[in-house]
Amino acid sequence: MSGSRETSVQLRAQYRQEFGIPPHAPVLACIAFDAPFKALDILLTAFAKVVHNCPQAHLIHVGVDPECSSLPAQAANLGLSGKVHWAGIRDNGWQVLNAADIYVQSSRFAEGLPLSIMEAMALKLPVVATQVAGIPEAVTDSETGYLVEAGNPDYLAEAIQRLLNQPDKWKTMGEAGYLRYLQLFQAKNSVKSLVENYLLPSSN
Repeated sequence: MSGSRETSVQLRAQYRQEFGIPPHAPVLACIAFDAPFKALDILLTAFAKVVHNCPQAHLIHVGVDPECSSLPAQAANLGLSGKVHWAGIRDNGWQVLNAADIYVQSSRFAEGLPLSIMEAMALKLPVVATQVAGIPEAVTDSETGYLVEAGNPDYLAEAIQRLLNQPDKWKTMGEAGYLRYLQLFQAKNSVKSLVENYLLPSSN
């Protein structure tokens, strides 16, 4: 991940206007391409459960070409037309996250640590994600977001709903995630950690 990542009130308004989302509606976001291990089918199923309880919620997805994917049809079949917004594949897709309040990653099995989670943390978004691969190294459960078992839309929906019901925690969890991002992922800190742990001679 290169370049600065800063939240932008202007981009928040711009993207919400682009997708026709009301200024004060709660918005989830996800950046992922259409592959089975990303479990976007599970995300849509979970989001349908969320909308049942929170009809004002919206979901923006970045990274899928809606003309070449079956996911928009699944969303329509779940009654999510007008609730799921397909941003497509675009340069600087991370900027779209400015429109969101919560980031969601539904990965169903190991993929390392998704870059998109770091993008979300850099923009101070709380994260709801699955407990696979490197994700728990970044997302601290109940501190920077919520972690759930992979492959279960009920668990994912429950965690999303829990966070939607706690808007007072969005800022504190987002700030905690940003601090964790700075500690773990900024290049300077990564190099410092490498030097201290692997390159400097042991004092023992």
